[in-house]
Amino acid sequence: MQFSECCWRTITKTTSDMCRLMELPLPEADEIGRPSWNVTSADISKAYRRLSVLVHPDKNPGEDARKAFEALNDTYRKLRDPSQLDEILKGAAVAAVQRREAAEATATPDERIAINHAKAVKANDLRKKETSGFQAEILRQQQQKQEIAKRKRMMASKSRQKKIKEEEEVGQELENSDKDDEDDRPVLKRRSKPKFMF
Repeated sequence: MQFSECCWRTITKTTSDMCRLMELPLPEADEIGRPSWNVTSADISKAYRRLSVLVHPDKNPGEDARKAFEALNDTYRKLRDPSQLDEILKGAAVAAVQRREAAEATATPDERIAINHAKAVKANDLRKKETSGFQAEILRQQQQKQEIAKRKRMMASKSRQKKIKEEEEVGQELENSDKDDEDDRPVLKRRSKPKFMF
Protein backbone atom coordinates (compact mmCIF):
# COMPACT_ATOMS: atom_id res chain seq x y z
CA MET A 1 0.00 0.00 0.00
CA GLN A 2 1.29 3.44 -0.92
CA PHE A 3 1.50 6.44 1.36
CA SER A 4 -1.02 8.35 -0.73
CA GLU A 5 -3.59 5.57 -0.22
CA CYS A 6 -3.17 5.83 3.56
CA CYS A 7 -3.61 9.59 3.47
CA TRP A 8 -6.87 9.27 1.57
CA ARG A 9 -8.22 6.99 4.27
CA THR A 10 -8.84 9.59 6.95
CA ILE A 11 -11.66 8.37 9.15
CA THR A 12 -15.09 9.84 9.71
CA LYS A 13 -15.73 8.06 13.05
CA THR A 14 -17.75 5.12 11.70
CA THR A 15 -16.86 1.53 12.48
CA SER A 16 -16.49 0.54 8.85
CA ASP A 17 -14.08 3.43 8.31
CA MET A 18 -12.06 2.41 11.38
CA CYS A 19 -11.83 -1.17 10.18
CA ARG A 20 -10.90 -0.10 6.67
CA LEU A 21 -8.27 2.28 8.01
CA MET A 22 -6.68 -0.49 10.07
CA GLU A 23 -7.24 -3.04 7.26
CA LEU A 24 -9.27 -5.28 9.59
CA PRO A 25 -12.44 -7.28 8.80
CA LEU A 26 -15.78 -5.66 9.61
CA PRO A 27 -17.56 -6.83 12.77
CA GLU A 28 -20.63 -8.99 12.21
CA ALA A 29 -23.69 -9.86 14.28
CA ASP A 30 -24.83 -13.33 15.26
CA GLU A 31 -28.39 -14.54 14.83
CA ILE A 32 -29.47 -13.05 18.14
CA GLY A 33 -28.04 -9.67 17.17
CA ARG A 34 -24.95 -9.64 19.39
CA PRO A 35 -21.67 -8.39 17.92
CA SER A 36 -19.05 -10.93 16.90
CA TRP A 37 -15.59 -9.91 15.80
CA ASN A 38 -12.79 -12.44 15.52
CA VAL A 39 -10.01 -9.89 15.81
CA THR A 40 -7.70 -10.01 18.81
CA SER A 41 -5.87 -7.11 20.41
CA ALA A 42 -2.67 -8.60 18.97
CA ASP A 43 -4.15 -8.32 15.46
CA ILE A 44 -5.02 -4.68 16.12
CA SER A 45 -1.50 -3.96 17.37
CA LYS A 46 0.08 -5.65 14.34
CA ALA A 47 -2.07 -3.66 11.95
CA TYR A 48 -1.25 -0.44 13.80
CA ARG A 49 2.51 -1.07 13.73
CA ARG A 50 2.45 -2.01 10.06
CA LEU A 51 0.48 1.09 9.06
CA SER A 52 2.20 3.53 11.41
CA VAL A 53 5.50 2.91 9.63
CA LEU A 54 3.88 3.96 6.36
CA VAL A 55 2.33 7.20 7.60
CA HIS A 56 4.68 8.29 10.38
CA PRO A 57 5.46 12.02 10.06
CA ASP A 58 9.19 11.41 10.59
CA LYS A 59 9.32 9.22 7.48
CA ASN A 60 6.81 11.20 5.42
CA PRO A 61 7.00 14.92 6.06
CA GLY A 62 3.91 16.93 5.32
CA GLU A 63 0.52 17.85 6.65
CA ASP A 64 -1.22 14.84 5.08
CA ALA A 65 1.11 12.40 6.84
CA ARG A 66 0.52 14.09 10.20
CA LYS A 67 -3.28 13.96 9.75
CA ALA A 68 -3.17 10.32 8.65
CA PHE A 69 -0.96 9.42 11.61
CA GLU A 70 -3.30 11.20 14.04
CA ALA A 71 -6.28 9.39 12.55
CA LEU A 72 -4.45 6.08 12.87
CA ASN A 73 -3.53 6.78 16.51
CA ASP A 74 -7.09 7.84 17.33
CA THR A 75 -8.50 4.68 15.77
CA TYR A 76 -5.93 2.51 17.54
CA ARG A 77 -6.78 4.04 20.94
CA LYS A 78 -10.50 3.49 20.38
CA LEU A 79 -10.05 -0.12 19.31
CA ARG A 80 -7.80 -0.85 22.31
CA ASP A 81 -10.10 0.73 24.93
CA PRO A 82 -12.59 -1.97 26.06
CA SER A 83 -15.48 0.40 26.79
CA GLN A 84 -15.15 2.21 23.46
CA LEU A 85 -14.66 -1.08 21.62
CA ASP A 86 -17.92 -2.42 23.12
CA GLU A 87 -19.79 0.64 21.87
CA ILE A 88 -18.16 0.36 18.44
CA LEU A 89 -19.05 -3.34 18.17
CA LYS A 90 -22.65 -2.73 19.26
CA GLY A 91 -23.01 -0.10 16.54
CA ALA A 92 -21.40 -2.46 14.04
CA ALA A 93 -23.79 -5.25 15.03
CA VAL A 94 -26.77 -3.01 14.34
CA ALA A 95 -25.31 -2.08 10.94
CA ALA A 96 -24.60 -5.75 10.16
CA VAL A 97 -28.18 -6.72 10.99
CA GLN A 98 -29.44 -3.93 8.74
CA ARG A 99 -27.19 -5.10 5.88
CA ARG A 100 -28.38 -8.67 6.33
CA GLU A 101 -32.03 -7.58 6.38
CA ALA A 102 -31.52 -5.48 3.24
CA ALA A 103 -30.03 -8.51 1.47
CA GLU A 104 -32.92 -10.69 2.66
CA ALA A 105 -35.46 -8.16 1.40
CA THR A 106 -34.48 -8.92 -2.19
CA ALA A 107 -35.11 -12.66 -1.69
CA THR A 108 -38.20 -14.47 -2.98
CA PRO A 109 -40.86 -15.57 -0.47
CA ASP A 110 -39.65 -19.18 -0.53
CA GLU A 111 -36.08 -18.06 0.06
CA ARG A 112 -37.24 -15.82 2.93
CA ILE A 113 -38.99 -18.74 4.58
CA ALA A 114 -35.85 -20.84 4.32
CA ILE A 115 -33.67 -17.96 5.58
CA ASN A 116 -35.97 -17.24 8.53
CA HIS A 117 -36.11 -20.94 9.44
CA ALA A 118 -32.31 -21.19 9.35
CA LYS A 119 -32.04 -18.01 11.46
CA ALA A 120 -34.49 -19.39 14.01
CA VAL A 121 -32.58 -22.67 14.29
CA LYS A 122 -29.23 -20.87 14.70
CA ALA A 123 -30.70 -18.46 17.26
CA ASN A 124 -32.15 -21.39 19.22
CA ASP A 125 -28.76 -23.17 19.18
CA LEU A 126 -27.01 -19.99 20.35
CA ARG A 127 -29.49 -19.57 23.19
CA LYS A 128 -29.00 -23.20 24.26
CA LYS A 129 -25.22 -22.76 24.28
CA GLU A 130 -25.59 -19.51 26.19
CA THR A 131 -27.90 -21.14 28.74
CA SER A 132 -25.55 -24.07 29.25
CA GLY A 133 -22.71 -21.60 29.60
CA PHE A 134 -24.66 -19.68 32.24
CA GLN A 135 -25.49 -22.89 34.08
CA ALA A 136 -21.84 -23.93 34.03
CA GLU A 137 -20.80 -20.50 35.30
CA ILE A 138 -23.38 -20.62 38.11
CA LEU A 139 -22.20 -24.10 39.09
CA ARG A 140 -18.58 -22.92 39.08
CA GLN A 141 -19.44 -19.93 41.27
CA GLN A 142 -21.35 -22.13 43.71
CA GLN A 143 -18.43 -24.55 43.96
CA GLN A 144 -16.06 -21.64 44.50
CA LYS A 145 -18.24 -20.27 47.32
CA GLN A 146 -18.42 -23.72 48.91
CA GLU A 147 -14.64 -24.04 48.77
CA ILE A 148 -14.21 -20.62 50.36
CA ALA A 149 -16.70 -21.51 53.12
CA LYS A 150 -14.91 -24.82 53.70
CA ARG A 151 -11.55 -23.05 53.96
CA LYS A 152 -13.03 -20.55 56.42
CA ARG A 153 -14.46 -23.37 58.55
CA MET A 154 -11.11 -25.17 58.52
CA MET A 155 -9.25 -21.99 59.47
CA ALA A 156 -11.74 -21.28 62.29
CA SER A 157 -11.40 -24.87 63.53
CA LYS A 158 -7.60 -24.66 63.46
CA SER A 159 -7.75 -21.31 65.23
CA ARG A 160 -10.01 -22.74 67.95
CA GLN A 161 -7.76 -25.76 68.39
CA LYS A 162 -4.70 -23.54 68.59
CA LYS A 163 -6.39 -21.28 71.13
CA ILE A 164 -7.41 -24.28 73.28
CA LYS A 165 -3.88 -25.65 73.10
CA GLU A 166 -2.42 -22.29 74.10
CA GLU A 167 -4.86 -22.03 77.03
CA GLU A 168 -3.89 -25.53 78.15
CA GLU A 169 -0.20 -24.61 77.93
CA VAL A 170 -0.79 -21.43 79.93
CA GLY A 171 -2.77 -23.43 82.52
CA GLN A 172 0.05 -25.96 82.76
CA GLU A 173 2.60 -23.17 83.19
CA LEU A 174 0.50 -21.58 85.94
CA GLU A 175 0.08 -24.92 87.67
CA ASN A 176 3.79 -25.57 87.48
CA SER A 177 4.61 -22.10 88.75
CA ASP A 178 2.18 -22.57 91.69
CA LYS A 179 3.85 -25.87 92.59
CA ASP A 180 7.25 -24.20 92.38
CA ASP A 181 6.02 -21.40 94.63
CA GLU A 182 4.64 -23.92 97.13
CA ASP A 183 7.94 -25.78 97.25
CA ASP A 184 9.84 -22.55 97.97
CA ARG A 185 7.58 -21.31 100.79
CA PRO A 186 8.31 -22.35 104.31
CA VAL A 187 5.83 -24.80 105.67
CA LEU A 188 3.65 -23.26 108.35
CA LYS A 189 1.67 -25.36 110.69
CA ARG A 190 -1.74 -24.27 111.70
CA ARG A 191 -2.30 -23.48 115.21
CA SER A 192 -5.01 -25.32 116.79
CA LYS A 193 -7.66 -23.28 118.57
CA PRO A 194 -7.88 -23.57 122.27
CA LYS A 195 -10.82 -25.71 123.18
CA PHE A 196 -12.08 -23.81 126.19
CA MET A 197 -12.82 -20.42 124.65
CA PHE A 198 -16.25 -19.03 125.23
